Parts: sequence; structure tokens; C-alpha cells
Amino acid sequence: MKRAGSPFLVVALATFLTSVGCRDSSTPGSSPGLVVSCPEGGTAIIETSRWRAEVTQPDFALRVVRPRGETLIETSGPLRFTTVTGQESPFDEGVVAPWTEAGTVAGINCDAASLDVQLTAEAGGDPLMMLSLGGDTDLRALRIAAQVDPGVGEGVNRVAIDLVHTGDDRYYGMGQRYEEAEHSGNELVVWTEEGCNFECVDELPTGVPIPFYLSSRRYGLLIDDTRFSRFDFGKTDPAKTAIELSHDRLALRVFVGDDPLEVIEAYTHFAGRIPELPLPWVFAPWISANTKHKGDSPNAESRTREIAALMRAERIPTSGIWNEDWAGGDGELLYTEDFYLDEIHYPDWAGMIDDMHALGFRVFAYFQPYLTVGTEDYRYAAERDYLLRDPDGAPATFFLVGNRSNLDLTKPDAVRWWQDTIFDRAARFGVDGWMNDFGEYVGATTVSADGRLGWEVHNDYPRLWARTAREFWEERRPDGDWVFFSRSGYTGSWQYSPVVWTGDQTTDWSEGDGLPTVIPAVQSLGISGVPVVATDIGGLLCLTNPPSDRELFYRWTQVGAMLPVMREHNGQFACESNWLIDNDADSIEHWKTYATLHTALFPYLYTLVAQARDLGWPVVRHPVLHFPEAPGSKERQDDQFMVGDRILVAPVIVQGARSRVVYFPPGDWVHWQTGETYTGPAEIEVAAPLRVAPYFYRGGRIIPRFDMVIDTLVEEFDPDLAGFTDANSSMTIDFFGEGQDELSLWDGTTITCDASARTCEVSSAPLDRTYTFVFH
Repeated sequence: MKRAGSPFLVVALATFLTSVGCRDSSTPGSSPGLVVSCPEGGTAIIETSRWRAEVTQPDFALRVVRPRGETLIETSGPLRFTTVTGQESPFDEGVVAPWTEAGTVAGINCDAASLDVQLTAEAGGDPLMMLSLGGDTDLRALRIAAQVDPGVGEGVNRVAIDLVHTGDDRYYGMGQRYEEAEHSGNELVVWTEEGCNFECVDELPTGVPIPFYLSSRRYGLLIDDTRFSRFDFGKTDPAKTAIELSHDRLALRVFVGDDPLEVIEAYTHFAGRIPELPLPWVFAPWISANTKHKGDSPNAESRTREIAALMRAERIPTSGIWNEDWAGGDGELLYTEDFYLDEIHYPDWAGMIDDMHALGFRVFAYFQPYLTVGTEDYRYAAERDYLLRDPDGAPATFFLVGNRSNLDLTKPDAVRWWQDTIFDRAARFGVDGWMNDFGEYVGATTVSADGRLGWEVHNDYPRLWARTAREFWEERRPDGDWVFFSRSGYTGSWQYSPVVWTGDQTTDWSEGDGLPTVIPAVQSLGISGVPVVATDIGGLLCLTNPPSDRELFYRWTQVGAMLPVMREHNGQFACESNWLIDNDADSIEHWKTYATLHTALFPYLYTLVAQARDLGWPVVRHPVLHFPEAPGSKERQDDQFMVGDRILVAPVIVQGARSRVVYFPPGDWVHWQTGETYTGPAEIEVAAPLRVAPYFYRGGRIIPRFDMVIDTLVEEFDPDLAGFTDANSSMTIDFFGEGQDELSLWDGTTITCDASARTCEVSSAPLDRTYTFVFH
């Protein structure tokens, strides 16, 4: 030990390490299986059976390696910090002071739980930063925390660490990302924003940024903070991954696994997982039932009844109907007034909802956490200090089709008022959930009731917004017979929001914001911890492009059918001629084909959702999660995905295409309609007529499916409806190719099949179910 540590830094880091974290519980003081050593003048080590962190001195370097020596993380140069002034948002240029570098070890302290390192600019200099390393109860996790000594100067608000980046390194995750599923050579910021709305250039904004990446070296790294951060994956300097956080301290978590899924398992063990399975009806298709056209004829209530009658008459599985425009608005601009029922478009909404329930539907509404300046609700909230404030104490406002204010979700009284008053205005009519929209407009300089500035609250607001809705529904319907879906999110918000959708894509084929962006978005979300996703089938926005047409709607349907939640959207209200489910008989038949397939696959999809609850694994998976050594070329990574480990989905996302090149990972893959087998690894062009999606079942694997005509996955009480109880009474088990396989379903049933013997066994089944076994 070279010299005593700064008392402030030692105490501050100890406090910091026990206060950060996505979970409610504090970090334990020591970890079983943790070994720490810091020999005089030598390399200090902290290690578990899964990783070893090494700190060299006097020239600072940090390496994290596997026990056998394989390098995971290696710093590239000193830690850095600076002060930026003149910014009212992270994207303002501001005035950046010269960066201070802390790259010399002034002292190292060890105890049984942590390794603390003092850093200075040069030998003999005053300590500038403290770096602390520690373990967790999960031996796969390493805690790294750095804090600037406040004596260095006031106002430090940027900390950076540089890691070695090689040409072979690949990075996945980072929340919902539309550009690419793999980020090497890119620079990404972590700040929740509404999507493009107009054509995007370069980096695409996202409502679900998460400061977590999965490395091809089979580790994951998380910034455990809600402030603005930036990840430069070798774009500026091809030899470095530069990570920067707008704070005077940096909390990182590193998760190590033997394979990518284990990394995600370790990460979600810390960041959280979905707490329970949504009810089965959530996973049957949902449809929109807003007004088709501007004006009152036909009104939205009659449209709801019209589309519901069609679904039941045609025996198209459907569990959800969405009335986005329940509170009306001025033409296409919804929610510019208070949230009150629009009685013109819904003259008997309560009666309509009762009728929908009788037909086996669940009905959804719409909310956003904003109040329009000047309305009655705004005045009420402002008088009681229920809104986020400007630094001068006045309600903070922003422009979103009018001047708006954010509800202060850090103030319990404000949250309770919103739940009992605003949410209740829809819930009192019997709705079963809603779109929990927006959440991305908290200004960086706003002040919250809990004392935090917008710099810290902005990214946390979507999580608080989702928590507000979950608390309402858990109190109102503790039986779980509800759902809501979110556009925005952050680390851990999926513990509150049952479903996340991919944002407001344009009704086109553009790589800027159209159909192709859905695939990298759902891949990145899954790797980042969000397991249950959906998309606006057909797209939403037509501000800069024509409305959707038949081809786009058909192809988008084929993407959405393979997501865990299949949800159609009529599109933005200005898109009067968007293609709809019932435009013609062929459209109805097309939708029925894929809605039927989606619902039939419920036993498999629901099993994957159970895996998400238990292990944190996503339902939709990037191929790298199962084939890390052979994920295909970079071009193939962004236009196909896997559902679990046994369905490959390669949608057509190019206008006019009637075939596409599919990358087949190693093994045999069987086309879901033609039965043709393709063997990988290989890139093969596959025919894809407009009505046919390129889906492939993995050889040697079990695929369970419901095998009867299904109306809804609501637990039915009408004997004329085929609902969940009926559907779950029988199941077909398909086995493709040769070999043996075992699959445990969500309810504990275990199915074991042997293709050579053409036999299957069922064990641990909690109910008497009929099984049909089919070998292909």
C-alpha cells in the first residue's frame, strides 16, 4: 500500500456503491467466493470463479479477464473528467473545459469486499478520483465505480472511460435501436426522445435507450445511472470504445457469461425481469377500431362493433380492440384538451365495452402523461404543484402540438390524483388497459419534487410513467386481467410495463423510419432486457410519405405475426386511406392466415414469455444469441430474427421483392408452408410471394401449437365462443427432422420426443390435455 486514501473518497465511494442500482435492495457489502489481493507495488486483483479484475500501478490500467486469461475489458488510457457549461439540453454545444486525466495510481486499499484505487494525474500529485471494484451475490457480476474528488473543483459533470476496441469486437443492445442491431463503428447517445416524425438522417432517436451492451467477447456492460450518456464504439477512434456520462461519478456493472444468453441472464438478474406472465389473452391479436375517416360518420363506436362482428363472423382469433380516440380531439390532433370521453364518437362507450366483453374481447384506451396549458386539469394540477417546475418555480412547459406540462411523477400526491382522476375517466367505463404513450419530453433543467433535475429524471421518467399505470391496475384489478403498452422506457422499466412497442414508424419501406427498422429495434430491445414487444402493423405516420398500401400492410403483418404481441394500427388520423384489415376479401384472408398462425403458436410463445420471467431471455432473439460464432454477415443481422431458439423469421422488407436471400444458421431449417428443408450455414435465395412469409422451423426441435379454431384467448363464458379453456384442451406437437428434443412448457408440462422411434412422452402435465404428435 503506497499511502493512505482520501477519507472523503473512501466514504463517498462506499456510500455510492450501496446507493446505485436498478433494484430496490442495496448492494451487499461482500460477496461469497470473492478474493481480493493488493501486493505492495504489484498488480492488485479482485476475482471470483467467473472473472478476474487486475489493476496495474503506478501507470493505471484495468483489465477484466476470464480465469483462463481471456481478456474481456481493457482500459485504453486514463480515466477522464471535465466540466461543461451553457447547456440546457445534452445536445446544446456548451462550453467544454479541458479534460483532466487521472492515469497514475497514488494508492490502493484492499479489504474482503472491494478494491479501492486512488488516481492522480502524475506521481506525487493530489488524488483526483477514486476507483472502486467489487463483487455481488451473483458471481458473474463485477461492480466498477469511479468518483471525482469534490475538492478538485465545483461543477464537474462529465466522466469518461475508454476501452480497447479491436476490429473483431461487436456490440449489441443499447435499448431500442433502429439503425442497426450491431453497433461497432457507431456512436449512440442514451436520452429518451420521440421518434423521427420526419425523415431521419444519421442517428435515429429512440424512446427506449438503455445504456447496456452485449459484447461479442461474451460480457455485458451497463451504466447504472439515469443521466445522459454516450457510447462511441470505435467511430471517432477505431482503437477505442469511449463511454461518457454526464455526472461526476460513474457506476458500471459488468456481467460475464459462457454464452450470450447467460450474459443476459446475469444482467437481468440485476436490472430486473418481468414479474409475472400476462394473462393468455394478451397474446392473441389486437385490432384498432378508431374512426376510419374524419367526421362523425361512421363514428368510432359503430366502427368498433363493425370490426368486432367481422372478426367473430370470419373466426379470426382476436382478443383486443383498441379505441385510441376515446377522448377525441380536434380533427387528427388528439388529446389537446382534457381526458374526457368523446360522446360524439362514443355515445354509449360503456354499453359497447360490455358488448365487447360478451364477445370475448378486451378493450383498450389511450393516455399520455401531459396536460395542455390552460385546461381545467392543468390549472388544478398547477395550483397544487403537481407539475414539473422550471428553475424559477413555475410549471415547466414544452411544445407538443400546443404548450404542455409534465405531471411530476416523483410526487406521490400528484401520482395518486392522476390515478384516481385521469386514469379513472377511462377505467370507470370498463376498459382493460391502454396505450401508455409518450414520456420523452422532460427538460434537462426542470426540477422535480424529489429534488432531482431533469438531467437525472429525463431517462427515468418513462419508468415512473409505467410504474404509475402498473400501480393503478394492480390496485384496481389484482387478478391481472389488464394490460398496457408503452413507447418509452429505460433500464428496468419492463418490470412495470407488460408490453413495449417499436414506436411510431412511417408507413413506408424506408431504412430511416419505415418497416425495415422494426427488426433491429426488436432485436436490440430483447438483448437490452425487454422481452415482450409489438409493432404498429401497417405503420403510423404519413407526414412525409403516402399512406400504407396493400403490399406494405401484408409484409408488415408478416413481421408482426411473429412478435409476441400481434397488434394492428389504423395509422395516424391524417392517413385516411391507410390499408386496413377489411379493405377487401383478400386482405381479410391474409390477416386471418397470420392471426391464426400467431394464435396457434401460443403454447410456444407463452413458454418463451415464461423463460423471460425466469431467466430474462427475450422472446425475439438476434441470431447471435444462439449462434455466436456464426451469426451471418452484418447485412443479414438486421433483416431477420429468431423466435426463441427454433423459429427463424426472414421477412420481406424491400418493396416489390418476391424473393429474398436468407442466412440459414448451422443445421436444418424447414419452410413452414412448403416443407422444403434448407441446410446452413448458407445464404440461399428463397421465394416469397406476397402472401407467403419466409418462416422456418429448426430441424430436430419440438414446436407446440394449439390445433383448433380459436376465437379469443380470453377465458370464455359463452359456449358459442372458442376461448382459452377450449384451446388449451388439445395441442399438436410438431417435430421437424431427426434427433431428440425436450421442451418444458409454461405450465410445467415436459414433452420429450425421439424422431428415430417416432415417439413422444408427456410428463408433469398439470391438466388433462389431448396431444397429437406429428413428425415431419
